[in-house]
Amino acid sequence: MGRKILKVSDIATLKALSNPVRMRILGLLRNGGKRTVGQISAQTGIAPGSASYHLQKLEEVGLVRRADRGKGDHRQSWWETSPAVIEPDLDKGETSGLETEVAIRRASAQSYADAYGRYLNSYETIPREWRDSEIGFDSVLSLTPSELKSLQTELGDVLDTWRQKSRNRSEEAESRSEKGGDERVLVIVSGFVWSP
Repeated sequence: MGRKILKVSDIATLKALSNPVRMRILGLLRNGGKRTVGQISAQTGIAPGSASYHLQKLEEVGLVRRADRGKGDHRQSWWETSPAVIEPDLDKGETSGLETEVAIRRASAQSYADAYGRYLNSYETIPREWRDSEIGFDSVLSLTPSELKSLQTELGDVLDTWRQKSRNRSEEAESRSEKGGDERVLVIVSGFVWSP
C-alpha cells in the first residue's frame, strides 16, 4: 500500500535536492500533478524565471522532466516528477555524503517551516472547523534505535491507510464529478534524538 521509495545516492542529485525552493516545487508536482512554469509561479509565488531555473536544475539530475502537453497550450512547457518518495542513501563514512545529507535535512525542515508559515499567514481566512482540526502534538520518549524504527513503521502504516482512503475518496468524487468538501492537508511526522 505504501508509496514507492526512490533511494538516491548520487551527490549531485542530492545537492540539487538540498534547496527549499526545489523541494517546494517537487512537492507541488508530486502532489498536484504536472504544471506549467506559469502555474508553478502562480501557486507558489516563486518568480517565473526562478521557477524555470530550479526546474532546469532538477531536470539535470533527473528529478523532473518535461511532460506531455496533451490538449494544453503548446507554447508552454509542462513539467512532472516521479510520485516516489525520495530518500538519501549515502555512505555515512563519506564526509561529503554526511554534509549533503545534513543540507537536505535542513532544506526539508525549512520547507516544512515555510509551509506552516504560509498556513499561519492565511489563518484568519481558514474556516474554523479546519483550524480546530489541526494536528499539533509532540512527546519526548525514551526509546532504543530499534523501537524508534518500529514507531516509524507503525506511523508509516497509519499514514498509508489514510493516503489510500484519500485516494479512494478522490477517485469516487471524480467519477461523480463532484467535490466532497475536502482540502489538501500536509501531515508531518518527525522522530529524532532530542537535544533540549
